[in-house]
Amino acid sequence: MDDVRVIADRFGRAAQSYDAYAQVQARVSHAVAAMMPSYVAHGSIVVDVGAGTGAIARCAPDYAWLHIDASEAMCGKISAGERLCADGRALPLRDGSMDGYVSSMAWQWMHPLDATIREMQRVLRHGGYAIIATLIAGTLGELAEAFRCSGVESPLLTYPSAASLSELLIQHGCAIHHHALETHRMHDGDAYAMLRSLKQIGAIAHKRAPLSVAEIRAVCRAYPQCTDGGVVSSYQVGWWVVSRRAR
Repeated sequence: MDDVRVIADRFGRAAQSYDAYAQVQARVSHAVAAMMPSYVAHGSIVVDVGAGTGAIARCAPDYAWLHIDASEAMCGKISAGERLCADGRALPLRDGSMDGYVSSMAWQWMHPLDATIREMQRVLRHGGYAIIATLIAGTLGELAEAFRCSGVESPLLTYPSAASLSELLIQHGCAIHHHALETHRMHDGDAYAMLRSLKQIGAIAHKRAPLSVAEIRAVCRAYPQCTDGGVVSSYQVGWWVVSRRAR
């Protein structure tokens, strides 16, 4: 498991370039914001855990926002609402103090998820809803295959399956009101451009030493190309709307 400070530092270094490169993340943040009125009343107090630069709040300004992110540099990019630099697995909030909870493309970094789910439930008021969008198994499958074929040790995250995450939510006493799966695809001119984009958003998990130039070349040679010479990277996004199950 990556240490929270290692993750925070990596995203902190990417804070200045993040919004320019995080296209899939922006799409998903917009979708979270669009879903909110169906579950959380306007004007409600909502915590965004793993808020990044505050994209959801920019799309849904009619809420009282509290942004949580482990990176001080990311928090510094947030322009609306309150912000706290903290770990999503240990939220500095009172029990039942939030009307709503959202998290977009962040839970994959918050292992163990047991702690993340317990904190979500703890801070939500009775009857409050949480909207979670997170990356699941199959994400960056093309890149994972390129690492395998090139023989280069992969620095990529291991993503949970949708089924295992649903089961974990149920085990922790969540009622699932909505669940969906989506595939988002990004097109880049070549594999080098795709890797640069991942670096610019802090999304390479360094479970090993940084890639050497020779390793980058080997991975890029192994990456599957489209007929036009470009490359595609796939992101598998799992969606859940949950609440605390009535006892």
